[in-house]
Amino acid sequence: MDWFVVGRAEPPAPWEEMIIDYDEEDDNAIYDRIMVTELLNESEVKQLAVYLDHKHQLELYTEEVELPIKSGGLSHGLLLISGAKGFYPLVEEEGYPLEVSVLGHYECKETETVKSLSPKDLNAGITFLQCLADYWPYDSTDESKGQELLQKIYADTGLRVIQD
Repeated sequence: MDWFVVGRAEPPAPWEEMIIDYDEEDDNAIYDRIMVTELLNESEVKQLAVYLDHKHQLELYTEEVELPIKSGGLSHGLLLISGAKGFYPLVEEEGYPLEVSVLGHYECKETETVKSLSPKDLNAGITFLQCLADYWPYDSTDESKGQELLQKIYADTGLRVIQD
């Protein structure tokens, strides 16, 4: 989870001190300003760490950003504006104590569920393996014997093999 500030009106220091080669006339300067204003200062980081620990039992890991920053970076705020998904509005929680509005950004990666077992599937698989052990040995080179074994397990337990 990456935590960042939204809606900060003023930078903590002049733009020129926070952004390398800052040019207010540049059309892209707004993106640099968004990137700088979303950073938390030391006091805000401490407040956030206390809140996350108290409210969510989460430890905050921080990464110091050396200022001035290079122009042209990608900010979380720009992702938010673009309609990206994966934001958590910490600021909307009841009893939120920080003076700035903090959002979190997370990225979930899809996992292939075909190779995953639910707890129910795992229990069925364990039962299936126990049945195999009970009927062992069988001739695994004879496909008809394998089919007979699967039919016997199905008859005894209701467990069956489904082929894709």
